[in-house]
Amino acid sequence: MISDTNNFYSELKSAKFIDLGKVYWICRKSSLFIIFFTFLFVIFGQLYYKNKPKIYLGQFQIVVSKNENSSNSLNLESITGLLNNRNSDSSLNTQIEILKSQSVLLPLYEFVKIKRNVLGIKEQNLSFNSLKSSVDIEVLPGTTVLEVSYKSKHAEEIPEVLEKISFLYKSVPKKDKVKVLDE
Repeated sequence: MISDTNNFYSELKSAKFIDLGKVYWICRKSSLFIIFFTFLFVIFGQLYYKNKPKIYLGQFQIVVSKNENSSNSLNLESITGLLNNRNSDSSLNTQIEILKSQSVLLPLYEFVKIKRNVLGIKEQNLSFNSLKSSVDIEVLPGTTVLEVSYKSKHAEEIPEVLEKISFLYKSVPKKDKVKVLDE
């Protein structure tokens, strides 16, 4: 069998075309090998999928507008006026940095640690950086909407964490929001 395979490869190198009959012959000879390893990889893939920890995702949106009467949105006009910057992309990036800042995430980190203790979840590798990587903030294209998402292995904590992020973001005073930029 090895000499047949070697002959095939030597003929293949010297030929200017591929003989499909010989390719079919090799596939047929090694079909048990191919079937065995295909089956083995499917089994390993299924075991990995079944044993992989599930990660849950929760999200909400923040509408950043210039309307002062809206209670659910932030008054951007005063912030941009203080910064002497009228660029909306810059102000959206500012809001993203505020959400990622320690003034929002540090109290959230403490809240998550307490919440996990209350729920009886013992996790030794919870660090500030792991929490920071679990929070994702994106600008929806062509809008002034920020989409905030939080992912965790523990589905029961997600709604309360998202409410806490929203509360912390709304409670950051405007002068602190300007101060965050200076840090």
